[in-house]
Amino acid sequence: MTGIRWLVGIALTVSLMMNAYLLIRLDYLSDTARQSLSRLPSALPSENHEPPLQLTNVQDVKPAAGSVERPGDKAARIARLIDNKRYADARYSLREALNAAPHRVSLLYLEARLLRLTAPLSDVVLHYYDMLDMPLTVAEHKQVEQRLQTLVKETVTSLKQAKSWTALAMFMEPLYQYAPGNRAYTLALATAYGEQQNITLMQTTLAALPVDDPAHRQFSTAYARSVVAPTGDVTQPDSVSTVVDNSDATISLLRKGTHFEAPVFIGDIQLSLLLDTGATQSAVFAASFEKIRTHLSYRFIGNFTIATASGSSQAALIEVDELQFGPYVLPDVKMFVLPEAAKNESDGLLGMNILGQFTFFIDQSLNTLYLKKDQ
Repeated sequence: MTGIRWLVGIALTVSLMMNAYLLIRLDYLSDTARQSLSRLPSALPSENHEPPLQLTNVQDVKPAAGSVERPGDKAARIARLIDNKRYADARYSLREALNAAPHRVSLLYLEARLLRLTAPLSDVVLHYYDMLDMPLTVAEHKQVEQRLQTLVKETVTSLKQAKSWTALAMFMEPLYQYAPGNRAYTLALATAYGEQQNITLMQTTLAALPVDDPAHRQFSTAYARSVVAPTGDVTQPDSVSTVVDNSDATISLLRKGTHFEAPVFIGDIQLSLLLDTGATQSAVFAASFEKIRTHLSYRFIGNFTIATASGSSQAALIEVDELQFGPYVLPDVKMFVLPEAAKNESDGLLGMNILGQFTFFIDQSLNTLYLKKDQ
């Protein structure tokens, strides 16, 4: 009898130990699952100046204690947080909501919206691809696919118009890796490399296409010519008199050491932009943009990785309705908002996406820019 009691005692002890182990293990797995379902990254520095997470504002982040929040109310509350640029609070609430309902489409669209405001635009595209792998209805799957295709097409068009080839390459590289058989992705990435005169990477990218694809010959012809073609320089002596005599306009410049600033107008707002023939795209510094953004008519396109003098940086791309440069009014001009603080006093950079539309000459003795609009 004593032996039986002893065996029962051992069995109970082992059972209690196993239960304790399972409880600890289940709690660990639960934490791991919550982390895997929370796909939102930390917000990248941007012109949005994301506020810190305010847990004291509990009524905005969580429902009142004891109450049950309906899914529609939860999504509406998160949308309000995004509207009010409380991105950290929105991220916190989205993480909790997605833990409970990882496949709820309304929440996933809010996640895409938050990513678009706080992360590179390629992250939004990859997020849509993740959604396509989820158990969606036929209608939901079709809608996500349409959003994905539209976003990529519009973004590629915008970056090509801005002649921002580094940003285009950075945008397309993760998409090309994710879907190497996508011909549109291959051509866009190859174009970005070709425009940067990186012919080896261009050819490597095009290798993903069938050998009989006409793009091989088209790219080889176009970019082989661009490599050997001489680049015109409007400051060469034999072209100076032509530019000056036939110029359509002259603009007085402000000299800053060895650099020059030119006045431009966006609507009624005057900006002083540093002439930078080495910059492919024009830009406004974040400090200046914050002062004038409420008075501008512009469209936010997305955040991108671009090359700057100090290295790679995240910047928002916007499109202003029109920009006046001298007597010329240029419609739908794309500009980056550079987040890093500028040490100079200018409002931004005047790059070749604007200057390249003109034949121009800078008379340094007179601090004057001569312009002639290219046909």
